[in-house]
Amino acid sequence: MLRYLCIGALFGCMLLSQEAGAQAELFTQQEAVSSWLNPASVGSELRGSARLLYRQQYIGDGYSLRLPSFQFQYPMFNKDQTRHWGGVGLAFMQEQLGRTSVYKNTGMALSLAYAMPLNEETKLSFGMQAAYFLRRIEEDNISTEYQYLNGVLGEPALSGEDFSRLQVGYPAIQSGMIIRRQRPAENTPLFELGVSGAALNQPNVSFYRQAVLLPPRLFAFLKLRAWHSRESAVFPSLRWTYQAGSQQWRVGAEYYRAFPALSPVFKEGAIGMAAWWQESYLMGSLCLRQAQYQISFSYDVNIGKEGYPTAFELGIAWIKPFELKKKSRRRRLSAARNQTQPQEAPKVIVFTREPVEVKPPKANIALTGAEKELLQSSIYFEQGSSLLSDSAQKKLKQVAEVLLKHPEIFLKIEGHTCSFREEMGNEKLSMERAYAVRTFLKAQGIEEKRMIVDAMADRKPVATNETEAGRRLNRRVTLVPLL
Repeated sequence: MLRYLCIGALFGCMLLSQEAGAQAELFTQQEAVSSWLNPASVGSELRGSARLLYRQQYIGDGYSLRLPSFQFQYPMFNKDQTRHWGGVGLAFMQEQLGRTSVYKNTGMALSLAYAMPLNEETKLSFGMQAAYFLRRIEEDNISTEYQYLNGVLGEPALSGEDFSRLQVGYPAIQSGMIIRRQRPAENTPLFELGVSGAALNQPNVSFYRQAVLLPPRLFAFLKLRAWHSRESAVFPSLRWTYQAGSQQWRVGAEYYRAFPALSPVFKEGAIGMAAWWQESYLMGSLCLRQAQYQISFSYDVNIGKEGYPTAFELGIAWIKPFELKKKSRRRRLSAARNQTQPQEAPKVIVFTREPVEVKPPKANIALTGAEKELLQSSIYFEQGSSLLSDSAQKKLKQVAEVLLKHPEIFLKIEGHTCSFREEMGNEKLSMERAYAVRTFLKAQGIEEKRMIVDAMADRKPVATNETEAGRRLNRRVTLVPLL
């Protein structure tokens, strides 16, 4: 009889933990368990990640619920990696209740997602997840301490009969969708909305002979970038969970400040703070983000009378960003040049290089050090743009003054891009940047015949394309004086 008194009290605690939202929706740090909450998340981002998260939730009288979890996500591309079409994810989670882990619930899941681009910035992802859970009571770990829980004597056979089994395994099916808007050059979304449903097959989770079906759970999440500057950004969010007539709301906001102060997209790194409110709980978190790793900590405080008193989470993550490659036409052009048969002339010629008569160099061209530096400088551009900034125009006016002073100098203007695939094509964009510089210099009085324009696309980087700082240096026009 004592054994059933103990197990009855324990089972009551398990029901309490389920009503409080055990499993993924109980976690404060949503990103670390995103595939459990919505399987479409494995196809909504252009980055792979591996995340470890540990949660310890205190129940009372020295008892705690421990939830370690692991999540791996990897995006999927077509053969030449010019289109992101989906993702795959693996996840593991385990509930452990009591000092001796007398109750355990282990879950493993496989997620698959399909990503459908709506436009250059917006993507719609659909995901499915197949999971298997094993709930068990470790009978050898039961002691008389479980006879009392929170000062109340446990009742045996809560459903009118004794336990018929101490282990329950069941499959669970989940599906979801996410619509996400994100600029190609950035690493954080402008807008994200997700809806998912879990336990759609309503599995039997009962330890008794009488079946107890787990009701489906609905989950919705909304996050947007409400404000940002070059260094900071604020993301308010709203979360809603509904299961068996009970619903929970969570509202809050996240604040991130980038370092170094390169851009608001956090390509290099950021420090983040967040706070949320859910029923009687106040939740706060701190986060350190770098290009390929992340460390986070959160703490929950209950300022009401019902529910668990406190909980904390500690997480670490490895992140691998990806970029879509541009469609290369070089092999096709090379093959066309090597063909012996005559080819038809192209119907449309976007750019042609003008023949330029270069005069023999003069032996003595008196240039100061500052003038040589100007004629060998670079002009930088924003992502996907060929517009000259105010600082670029100011520098080009100084270049024009030097060229007017030395009419014997010719200038080669080379356009460059970073490795990011532009919609218009990197070849065309690099040519447009070079022509923008030539047009400006022409307006300053420099003759066209003194300027040679060339397009290099992303073939001559001066820095790595793996970081935003490097890509910023590669988005340029280089001036080469022909003395």
